[in-house]
Amino acid sequence: MAKKSIVAKDVYPTVGYPHAMRVGNTVYTVGLVGRTVDKKVPADFEGQCKLAWENMEKVMKAAGAKMEDICSFNHYMTDAANAPKAIGIRRSFFKDDARCGTLVIVKALASAEILYEINAVAIIE
Repeated sequence: MAKKSIVAKDVYPTVGYPHAMRVGNTVYTVGLVGRTVDKKVPADFEGQCKLAWENMEKVMKAAGAKMEDICSFNHYMTDAANAPKAIGIRRSFFKDDARCGTLVIVKALASAEILYEINAVAIIE
């Protein structure tokens, strides 16, 4: 089965890897954060979380998938107190809770300004 690199033109650029890989009808994303195309990061958790999910939506679209095609996701955050906010924001992007998710609290992400990151697997129907 052929692998296809997915780069969403309306999502911040990555260095050395695509935003996702599509293998058949399955899409695997990299960790996506709340960063704009011009690499600006909102200062607040809610802004970062919402922007990360917006970036996910753009990557899914670039791969030919919809958000409803996501069957599994992992989200990482640096402060457990933000978990209820993250769950609420995530739910605003879906019609239901019909997907598996893992929440991981970490000491730090790729840079000190990043407070939230997500990756996902989608199966296109």
